[in-house]
Amino acid sequence: MEMFHPLPKDKARSILGMDSAKILLYVGRIEAEKGIDLLIEAASLIKNGHNIEVQIVGGGKEEKDKIDSLRQQCRKLGIDRLTHFQEAVAQSELPLYYSAADLCVLPSRYETFGLVALEALACGTPVIASKTGGMAEVIKTQAGILLEEPSPARLASIISGVLNDAALLNGMAAHARESVLNLSWDMTVKNIAAEYERLT
Repeated sequence: MEMFHPLPKDKARSILGMDSAKILLYVGRIEAEKGIDLLIEAASLIKNGHNIEVQIVGGGKEEKDKIDSLRQQCRKLGIDRLTHFQEAVAQSELPLYYSAADLCVLPSRYETFGLVALEALACGTPVIASKTGGMAEVIKTQAGILLEEPSPARLASIISGVLNDAALLNGMAAHARESVLNLSWDMTVKNIAAEYERLT
């Protein structure tokens, strides 16, 4: 958790050149199973009710065709000016993106552990994600929201509801880092050591 910690939002946005829009952040691989298309469609459903910006961080030259396809979807839905693609960045830079964002949105169709959710929460950023893989172990109700089936309409409704409720959004952010401190490597090692001691 030493690398991933909250940074002042204004400072993070200034460094990254982001404005005052509500930022919906996706970080991860550019794959169909990650549900980025669902986030894009959800954003198109709420663009008229909120000053939003979608930041998609991940991929590179190898994923150019997939990124081009997502860009085409953005143009078709009229949110190409609101959506920004950034190639994968060094881990040391990710806390800036997490801290700049209002919500980290991970509508995966399939997920394993949910490392991105853990990193975002450690940086104080609430997470909205699919209830798949290990997400339920990482995301607690005070700090995030899990969706059984993240359809674009359902995802848009949840995002809009959170953005409309400043108290809810601030409360989620306030609980975010605390909710994952027990999942740090130090705590994991201590828990494993304690279990071995108990068994022996």
